[in-house]
Amino acid sequence: DAAAVRRFVDVRLLAPAKFELPPEDGMHPAEAERRREKFGRDSANAFVLKRVLRLILLLDRACLAKLGPVGVTLFDQGASIKSTKVMVLEFSRGYLSARGDVTKLLGSLGLSLETTQTAADEFVYTVSTADALPAEMRDGARLCRLMRAAAARYSVARLAPQGPVRVPADSRLQKIHNVSMALAALAAAGARSVGDASAQHAATRRLVEGDAGALLRIVWALAEEVVVPALATPAQLRKEIRRVEQAPGPQPPHDTFRMRSTPELLLRWAGAVCARAGAPAGQPPSLADGSALACIVAYYLPTIMPTSPAGAPPPTAAALFASAAVSLGGIPPLAAGTADERSAALVLAHLFGRLMAVGEHAAAAAALQRAWRAKAATPALKVELGDRK
Repeated sequence: DAAAVRRFVDVRLLAPAKFELPPEDGMHPAEAERRREKFGRDSANAFVLKRVLRLILLLDRACLAKLGPVGVTLFDQGASIKSTKVMVLEFSRGYLSARGDVTKLLGSLGLSLETTQTAADEFVYTVSTADALPAEMRDGARLCRLMRAAAARYSVARLAPQGPVRVPADSRLQKIHNVSMALAALAAAGARSVGDASAQHAATRRLVEGDAGALLRIVWALAEEVVVPALATPAQLRKEIRRVEQAPGPQPPHDTFRMRSTPELLLRWAGAVCARAGAPAGQPPSLADGSALACIVAYYLPTIMPTSPAGAPPPTAAALFASAAVSLGGIPPLAAGTADERSAALVLAHLFGRLMAVGEHAAAAAALQRAWRAKAATPALKVELGDRK
């Protein structure tokens, strides 16, 4: 990350240099002084040149790997140089003589400079206010950025728009190009609401015109049809529901288990877990007040709950879940008392995916521990460990 790059630069690149003077035995004092001055000047020049080239190469690789903070560019927007290759050429032209094209020399050593800052890199993707969101999303650049961010966050490669984003999108045709590219990526990722060409065309026209309702429908299509299935697949949900319902303890309400949609399966999973956690039989768990979410966390990870949420007042249960969600990480907050079915399904999907990931990590750690204990139980390893002590 950026902090690690900064520490590396401070410790490894900008550390003070240590020069070892050549021997001066039998040399005239005046000649020795002249040689010391020349050695110090040449060594300092070589040190500065080496550090400058290393720093530019490091920043070039860091930009290509996107290690810097989001929205921070390598070059100032008003700078005349916006390429690491051009920067090295200008540096060599001003401070080196009779060296030619230094970038070709670096290329022969396998060191290429590839970072070039474009207008898309300098585009400000933040929005001023929520009320201005529909108007500021009209150009499609922020919508493409949203799709790329979601593709990286939820590991949905098809959600990333294919092709360059045209920024700044001053004309209507450029805005239509960006919005169409974002909607095409959304459809490729599995959003059926924008799956056909007519739906994409109508949504593109409304988004370019700044329709807030169209923007809200696209955001919910991204959340419900792409993000939720990526976090909790129907196969994973059915497997976990069967495991929970077959566990010993109070039986959850019986039904035919013919649900197919992910939101229905998420609610079924929440009901089964809450029944195991001591919720009253036949009473569906409440997601709006946070009590059901707290029961789910207490069932899977009771160690991060300071007190049991069973029977706790709704404000207490909501506070317990909020604290547990911060400890788990990666779970969006749920506004107590205002949650609807769609937002509850989104929070449940994040909670399900995080709990399953924690379970997989715990199972992997337990498997490694069992393997180590089995290996440590062998006589040969016991002798080796005893010798080390």
